Amino acid sequence: MDNKNISKILLLLATFSSPFAFILPTNFSIYEILLFLSFVIYILEYNSVNFPDKKLSIFLSLIFLGYSLSIINSPYPLEALKFPLQFFFILSFQFTMMYTLVETKRDIRQHVIALIISAVFIIGITLQTAYIEQWELGNRLETVFGINGLAVMSMMLFFTSIIYFRDNLDRFSSFSLGMKFWLLSVGVISTILLFISLMTLSRRIVPGLIFGLALLFGTKFLTDKNIVVFTIRFSLGIMIISCLTYILHIVGIIPDELLLRVIETFEGERGVGRPELWLNGVLTSIALFPLGTGFNNFATVSSDVLEKSLSGSPHSIIFNPLGEGGFLAGIGMLGLLIIFLSRFLNSLFQKNSDPIMMSFGVATVCFFIAHIFGTLPTLRFFWLYMILSFVAMSISQN
Repeated sequence: MDNKNISKILLLLATFSSPFAFILPTNFSIYEILLFLSFVIYILEYNSVNFPDKKLSIFLSLIFLGYSLSIINSPYPLEALKFPLQFFFILSFQFTMMYTLVETKRDIRQHVIALIISAVFIIGITLQTAYIEQWELGNRLETVFGINGLAVMSMMLFFTSIIYFRDNLDRFSSFSLGMKFWLLSVGVISTILLFISLMTLSRRIVPGLIFGLALLFGTKFLTDKNIVVFTIRFSLGIMIISCLTYILHIVGIIPDELLLRVIETFEGERGVGRPELWLNGVLTSIALFPLGTGFNNFATVSSDVLEKSLSGSPHSIIFNPLGEGGFLAGIGMLGLLIIFLSRFLNSLFQKNSDPIMMSFGVATVCFFIAHIFGTLPTLRFFWLYMILSFVAMSISQN
């Protein structure tokens, strides 16, 4: 076995371990070790690695540069340094190894399967916690993953597994007994992942779940490429899912607390809603132009700049980079979103596109929608999905 195949195996193991970063919230956990070993073994035999295309590289570099330069404004520079260091690892190892070693549709499918298998362990840990804590319907489930981390991760794994399940379902009768058992297991895993994401009562995932389910309904699980039919079915899907959500709330399956938390997102908790936090991010960015406050320094710096007490960052994947990383990071993040969405829509309506190849893209779109109300994370799991989305779309175009 040559170095490249060994590196591919290590990369698959790294993908399998990526959700476990929620259990080991260290800057250098199992995922990073496996990814670094994959890089070292590959580079010992080959002299170069692949990088993202020029447009994508430019916007990624702007995010890194914006957060790096904004350390100048940070009263806690060591804290601000965390994001550039971790993002440098993401750019140097995570992007390069995925772009180098994930070359075919078969490779993408292997990474899908690795994540589905890892979901089994996530489910086991979560349900064990629910049993120990004597969790009851209507209460928020707190685990080692954190509430929002578990919610978004479960949602993304749900979309990956349910697309894999549906894509293989038509061939179910021709499968061997072992394959039939595997596919049925994936269906059960998908259902439990959806349930777990709702168990957290995280308001962040509500728009992501509604959009993702409507997207699958509108495209008949990514098989219908007619834009007019999609628009009609997608709109109908939004209405059906919204009505179903209301019915589930009426019968008590979806508790009042979740809907109240969704409302509080805009009306505010303790008098501060998300729109006001976003405005604070924009005003701070203007005041400090072209730099920002630095990573995890927003509340301290912005309180001085805006002359009012602030308790947190502008919870948004768009406004958070703008406030913390300044104009450069804001432009970089906006550009990254535009490139991703344009390529995703192009692939979505491309004839003969493989649903499995689109599974990471669907999950990543739902992640972006969920994190309109969240921050820009450095956890490798989220970036893994985004990178595999770009790689899969690139493979599909070739």
